[in-house]
Amino acid sequence: MRDCALGYGNRVPSSSRHIAAIALSFLSCVLLSCASYDETTARAREPNLQITELVSENTRGMVDDFHAHSDWIELTNRSSRAVNLLDYGLSDDENQPFKWTFPYLILPPGERIVVFASNKDKRDPQEHLHTNFRISATGEPIMLTSPAQRLIDRVPPATLPPNISWGRLEEPEGAKRGRSQWRYYFKASPGEPNVYQGWKRLDAFKTDSLTINEIAVRPTDGFLDQDGETSDWIELRNGGSEAMRLIGYGLTDDLSEPFRWRFPDITLEPGGHLVVFASTKNRTKAELHTNFRIRAGELIGLFTPDGTLMDVVDTEGGDAHSSIGRYAEDWVQFGVPTPGRTNDAAPVQASRGDLPDKGVTIHEVMAESKGNPLDTDWVELFNNSPEAVDLAGYGLSDDPERPYRWKFPSFTIEPGGLEIIRLTGRNCAPPECTRLEAAFRLQAHGETLYLTHPNRMLADRFQTGRHAAGISSGRTVDGRRAFFSTPTPGAPNNSEPLHGYAETPVLIVEVNDGGVKQVRIPRISSDAIVYYALGGDPPTRKARRY
Repeated sequence: MRDCALGYGNRVPSSSRHIAAIALSFLSCVLLSCASYDETTARAREPNLQITELVSENTRGMVDDFHAHSDWIELTNRSSRAVNLLDYGLSDDENQPFKWTFPYLILPPGERIVVFASNKDKRDPQEHLHTNFRISATGEPIMLTSPAQRLIDRVPPATLPPNISWGRLEEPEGAKRGRSQWRYYFKASPGEPNVYQGWKRLDAFKTDSLTINEIAVRPTDGFLDQDGETSDWIELRNGGSEAMRLIGYGLTDDLSEPFRWRFPDITLEPGGHLVVFASTKNRTKAELHTNFRIRAGELIGLFTPDGTLMDVVDTEGGDAHSSIGRYAEDWVQFGVPTPGRTNDAAPVQASRGDLPDKGVTIHEVMAESKGNPLDTDWVELFNNSPEAVDLAGYGLSDDPERPYRWKFPSFTIEPGGLEIIRLTGRNCAPPECTRLEAAFRLQAHGETLYLTHPNRMLADRFQTGRHAAGISSGRTVDGRRAFFSTPTPGAPNNSEPLHGYAETPVLIVEVNDGGVKQVRIPRISSDAIVYYALGGDPPTRKARRY
């Protein structure tokens, strides 16, 4: 077809521009048709070559001919005929598809070949093949391009921990090209089919024994360490039938450094839970504390003493309002964290997104302390709906098993209205007394309050967090949870929101060569601002800034 069109074009008479224009126009149409035909035909004849697995940080797996653990890429010929790979291109740069090209090499049907992505650039078909690039562990696409400059396959980028492979689910016979799905494999299989179970998410993987069960990032739920401080925490669970001795196991927030923190000689019984505070305090006696803190969105890994990744969790979604943990086969947010025990919250309690945007909500709370404007524990409710709400039959409680620990009398809260309930330890309501009083008190170290509809549906819940002197907690004008150094019972929460407690500064006294004593404060890992005062007076925000 192409030869015929070119032949016709060559016979266009040069003496007639009009006829030439018509002929060239016709030639253009024929060539376009020819090109479309050739493209379709070429794609149909293109061998079914696929990149089927790769590893971007090989530290324990297969060894290359240089006795090194190199990254690697597995290529599979899924077509029914042998394919010569000469001049096929492999690349990690979409603008440079032929960054590395194959030598003359016949790949039989159904066979696989492994290419080391080592940056050594070796192309002898009688030896191991090595590309002139490495694969980024933080994720980048890998392309396979035919000599005709057609993109044959493209691996979607994925962040890979050490020794975890990124591979295709094995396709059934007759499956259409490009329909396969990519998975994480905790047991790589270079040169072999991906017959082991693959996982859509890294944190979907779990063993039948030791797992990371729950994580809290910057928690404010009142769960304190032995110093009375709130820290990030990681909970492990032994799901096996035998006790596990954890000496030498590693916890890390950097998967390239498996043993950033190691467990001491401690045993976890079957079904048992163990909480490790991620506080930077680095303790291995009595209460366990890692030497790192957790940032939302990073991977937390658990490693065996020989460096095998046993479990990994993506902390994306973790925040001060909730923990993240395992629930059945999924990872969810828990508005009520459960450190040291089973994640037994119901699915509807997994995050605050299950609660209505409009209605009566818990707006601000405060425990009795110095600086409390009401001189007693109190809870403030806010009606952010467009209609008045009669609270008769609603329940207020700090115990999820007793949602109606205190039940409201008939009482109406207007749209946009705020109402205070004093938690005095006694039941009282108008007309018997001038104000609403509930028969329980707040725990200053933090707990969760529940507001429940008369029909037993949860209307709202709120984690109070730890209340220091003069500090309340509540929701900001945009609905976020925060602390307030200026409590505002009966008024909107318009004061400056604070999102947690800073670490306690440590004073270090040093003596220089001249015998002069100098005092310094080590860098605090949080975003805290340190104020100091001289002469023994307690510092305020008006004091000197360190």
